[in-house]
Amino acid sequence: MIRNLKNKTITFLLIVISFFFFTIQSQTIDLYVTGNINGAVADCQCGETKNGSLARLTTFYQRTHQPEQVWVDAGNFLTSYRFPEHNTFFINHFSQLNYDVIALGEQEFIHGDKFFNNHLLKKIPEHLLFTNSRNSKKPVQPMVTIRRSGVVIYFLNIWAENYLRLTNSTDIEALLGSHTNNTPRENGSWIVFLQGDIKLAQHILQKFPFITGIIMGNNQEESLQLNSIDKSFILSPGIEAEKIGRVKLHFTAGKVDGIAAELIDLREIAEEDSLLLKEFKTLTESLN
Repeated sequence: MIRNLKNKTITFLLIVISFFFFTIQSQTIDLYVTGNINGAVADCQCGETKNGSLARLTTFYQRTHQPEQVWVDAGNFLTSYRFPEHNTFFINHFSQLNYDVIALGEQEFIHGDKFFNNHLLKKIPEHLLFTNSRNSKKPVQPMVTIRRSGVVIYFLNIWAENYLRLTNSTDIEALLGSHTNNTPRENGSWIVFLQGDIKLAQHILQKFPFITGIIMGNNQEESLQLNSIDKSFILSPGIEAEKIGRVKLHFTAGKVDGIAAELIDLREIAEEDSLLLKEFKTLTESLN
């Protein structure tokens, strides 16, 4: 009888240990992606359909956000117009959302060094990502590493268009190599924000098979390409927070072994952040 009890106890312990080991080894991380918000604070109500807005995004964030998720923005979140009051207002409220990575796009730089240093660097310095910056005076990060539930995700942000920094795929390959050679490629997930085109994104995935996904930072057309065989994706969330991308990354033993993705329409979400909208109305009235 004692022997049977010991056997049952050992069997139970083995089951518990196996379950605990499997739980640690197998994880699913939800990645939420915005981009090209273009300083849209509230629905302008200037078209036949509803528009996206920071107010709608804030409502969705408050309903959805969990600590184990990863939230990222692909850049160009400020308006391209030189309205410092508007952009300052946007930064103040956007920074309240607990984003893990914020890639810098062209529109974040066109307002000048003073605005960049006094507002972006002061509000969200630890999140700003720009891999191939040639301005050492701006303390932005070339790579961001995010850890969740025992897995790791690496982020790079590459500008690849002629008027930006790199002009051809050879330069991009060299840049990617310089940032990935000293980091274990066999574990975790590599995700690249790309200020470029879809063909270049496809080329990067073919050249660097360890890269899990490309997030298009300057593509204003929403799109999603999911390759379940290669376990990779190319995603563009569109503009003005009309949609948000959700990518489910499934890891086993630290490696990505499954991906699911979708674009979620935010335009039907009510703009519930009354304080944001009230403050924005006061701002717009003061500027008129």
